[in-house]
Amino acid sequence: MSDKFSSNVTRKEFIHQAAKIGGFILSYGVIHHVPLRAQNSPFHVALLADTHIAAYKNEQYRGFYPAKNLEKVVNQVSGIHPEAMIITGDVARLSGELGDYAAIQQQLQPLKEKMPVFMALGNHDDRNNFNKTFDQKTQYQQEINNKHVLVIDREDIRILLLDSLMFVNITPGLLGRQQREWLKDYLDDKDKRPVFLFVHHTLNDGDGDLLDADRLFNIISGHKKVKAIFFGHSHVYSISERNKVKLINIPAVGYNFIDSQPVGWLEARIGADSGEFILHAIDGNQVNDGERKVVKWR
Repeated sequence: MSDKFSSNVTRKEFIHQAAKIGGFILSYGVIHHVPLRAQNSPFHVALLADTHIAAYKNEQYRGFYPAKNLEKVVNQVSGIHPEAMIITGDVARLSGELGDYAAIQQQLQPLKEKMPVFMALGNHDDRNNFNKTFDQKTQYQQEINNKHVLVIDREDIRILLLDSLMFVNITPGLLGRQQREWLKDYLDDKDKRPVFLFVHHTLNDGDGDLLDADRLFNIISGHKKVKAIFFGHSHVYSISERNKVKLINIPAVGYNFIDSQPVGWLEARIGADSGEFILHAIDGNQVNDGERKVVKWR
């Protein structure tokens, strides 16, 4: 199926119709537009990556227990009352088993009753099993070559969750031609609201990174409204920059690969002009727990 919008539905009409949808929306091979009303303040959101939840709750790696870590995070997030949670992939432990997703669904249930929870897919996720667990079909769908894409609309900003899953349990990622073409078309519209991209894979040129990262940057190079890209994959917390676009590497919830790195999540307030990030380190290197960083967008 073509990745272009239906000829009898304009983008404006599509977004207007989609603005009637809300809540916890996850599905396979489609785009969902999810409206979130601005509250005269930045978007207050909990940012997670690499939860790596297994069906067996006592699963551990490098001395870390992902399920216990996520339990701590859920309790902390419940206490600060953000508008939403975003998880940038590697939701499951290794190969995206149905039991993994059933376990994380159970752990997230207390939050899902309070706020929408949005998930991107990583290389340790399985798109079919993910869809079987979390799918909530709507009539506002657009297929992109078996990709899972979410569009979160606020009155002040727009957030796109892209799909970089290429093969299950194989490290590198790929957006692919059709998703890149859709992104180019989306950014070419006249909407001037700042845009923030979320994707699982790191944006370097290594064999385990996003293989079409350079093509992604070519697409966004002419769009100053793209302010930042958020990602996980590396199990590292860092804030850097490429071509004036801020790069926010979200720390892992499940475990770190390097002892110097925190295990935890980010409390974020994302505004049109800047973002504020507070590190909540629950394990690993906790020396910077509570550290606050303010980032000005281009």
